[in-house]
Amino acid sequence: IRYTDEIQCAAARIVAALRDRDGHFDAFHVRRGEFQYKRTCVSAREMHEISKDEIPANATVYIATDERNKRFFGDMAEHYNLVYLDDFAHLLEGFNTNLYGMLDQLVASQSRTFFGCWFST
Repeated sequence: IRYTDEIQCAAARIVAALRDRDGHFDAFHVRRGEFQYKRTCVSAREMHEISKDEIPANATVYIATDERNKRFFGDMAEHYNLVYLDDFAHLLEGFNTNLYGMLDQLVASQSRTFFGCWFST
């Protein structure tokens, strides 16, 4: 699959902004919405426990998620500098929100370390 230039360029802008923070970033894909499977029901505390040996404390971590309540990630936010797609809305002016899933996928694919959930793309 090759995404359109619009999607590729938007992802590149976000990746550049993430790398401007400290040179690299790590990422999680956390599926929480209507397509959620029981095996993907993992708390933020468990996600930190699983990742703490791979991702250093205070690292920038991009969360690709459909979870609307960012407080869900509170236990991870105690250890990592969490960022989400909506933190980069200023780079997406006029971008079709129906394409956000593809955008999340491309951004996460450029991370140093990636943790996905069961059935994660």
